Amino acid sequence: MGLLKYPKFVREKRKFARKKVPLPAKTLLREGAEVIALASVILDISTGGVLVTHPKGAQIRFVSIGELPQFEISFEPPRAGRELCLKCDGRHMHDTGNEIQIGAAFTDPSKDDLSTLKTYLLQ
Repeated sequence: MGLLKYPKFVREKRKFARKKVPLPAKTLLREGAEVIALASVILDISTGGVLVTHPKGAQIRFVSIGELPQFEISFEPPRAGRELCLKCDGRHMHDTGNEIQIGAAFTDPSKDDLSTLKTYLLQ
């Protein structure tokens, strides 16, 4: 009996290829009229979404019960020369023990932001 080769039989389910990077960012959460900025780190990113992490002790609170959060992620891609701020819909959350990871899809990014992000992803 032989073993199956993993890559041959597994198909990538994501629509967009991800770039693994440790990139400093800010997660912006809205609570009514108040905007709360939390330090975060992007673990991977694509033109379709992002995986972001927060330390376990972060002041992260979600006002929607039973739903994943909507938030904005703000970061400056290396050599981009400007900050991007993209709206996100949370898709999944994972508590790793030391941190909270949130996978999110970008919602309605501007053509300019998308162009800057694509240029960064090709570097």
